[in-house]
Amino acid sequence: TNLIEISPHFLDNNRQLEVLHLFDNKLESLPHGLLNNLGELEEFDASGNSLTVLDPNFFYHQSKKLKEIALARNQFKTLP
Repeated sequence: TNLIEISPHFLDNNRQLEVLHLFDNKLESLPHGLLNNLGELEEFDASGNSLTVLDPNFFYHQSKKLKEIALARNQFKTLP
């Protein structure tokens, strides 16, 4: 089953998460605040979705541990 949308609180109880793969779904947007409580996140992959825009502050609250961001194969019109 492909994800179509995600709640902003989807990951609230996963504070120790280091890798988040959301690739190859049908996501059209990523909610503001989705990653806010993921201070251990090192890798984020949302490639292969239907994303057209990305909030300029989407990665704002991320720690310095975030080393890899994959957003290829989406439908972005512009990137922040």
